[in-house]
Order: sequence, then C-alpha cells, then structure tokens
Amino acid sequence: MKRKKMFAAIFLLSLFILSCATIHQVTTKVVPDTARVVRLYVPLCTWEASAARVRAILMKIDGVYDVESDASGQYARVTYDPEKTSVRAFIDALSKEQFFVRGDPVFLK
Repeated sequence: MKRKKMFAAIFLLSLFILSCATIHQVTTKVVPDTARVVRLYVPLCTWEASAARVRAILMKIDGVYDVESDASGQYARVTYDPEKTSVRAFIDALSKEQFFVRGDPVFLK
C-alpha cells in the first residue's frame, strides 16, 4: 500500500513539474551602445498570436537584438544594429508575411 502511495505521489509531482515547465527562447545577445530602437505601427497585429508572429519574423533578421510586439497598441519595437540591417528590411520582411507597416517609423534611440 505504501508503494502505491509513493508511486502516486511521485507521479503527481512529475506531472506538476511538467505542467509548470515552459519552453522559452532566451536570447543572450549583448546590445551595444550603437544599437538603434525603432517603433513600427503594424495595424493587423491585433491578436497576441499575431504579435508573436511579428516578433518571430523580425527576430530572424540578422542584426536584430530584440523585438517587443504589442497587440493592444499594435506596434513592434525593434532594437537592432544599423550596420547590419535597416528599417526597410523590417518593412519588407513583414509585408512578405501580410503584416503591413503604416505611417512613418518612430526612432526611439
């Protein structure tokens, strides 16, 4: 009887640990002082899934350090290396995936 209880406890504990575990892509990119930050207005980015997709598209571009996308504000804030990429590359990459940038980019840094 004690074995069954011990097995059940271990099983439940392992299920709990597995349910709490999530997989995240952690970037360890060091952002230099020369990095630029731009905010792009992406009006089709109205769902969290869309915001995550916008982030994934932009993170694939060489020279991008970080992307914050917000479905409620419908924007993407991109930290990037201006020597490796450009705002034009972001706009082109997003438009290929049917996310169209509206208005002028706002340079925050």
